[in-house]
Amino acid sequence: MLGIGLAHLPAVTPSAVSLGLVVYLALFSAAIGNLLWNFGVSIVGVPVASLYINLSAVFTVLLVMGIGIYPTWEQILGGLVVVAGVLYVQLIKLRRASRAAG
Repeated sequence: MLGIGLAHLPAVTPSAVSLGLVVYLALFSAAIGNLLWNFGVSIVGVPVASLYINLSAVFTVLLVMGIGIYPTWEQILGGLVVVAGVLYVQLIKLRRASRAAG
């Protein structure tokens, strides 16, 4: 067991309900996530969708703040870098579009 990071099995065996909930969360979150990703890609295209997938970490931090878990300064800095990168790429696209139009 040490090869996979476990020194011993947990003292309490999870109930069938707990295991069922884990399977439910894994299957449905993966299914819904992939469905929404494919829908988004069909609308905005792969380049734009792949740009915005970087924001998922930022939204995750914002969501967990709602339950009282606050980010470290490193996480805040990383989120700012991600948001700055997305804004930078979007500003470049806007400049190119305005030059092409005008």
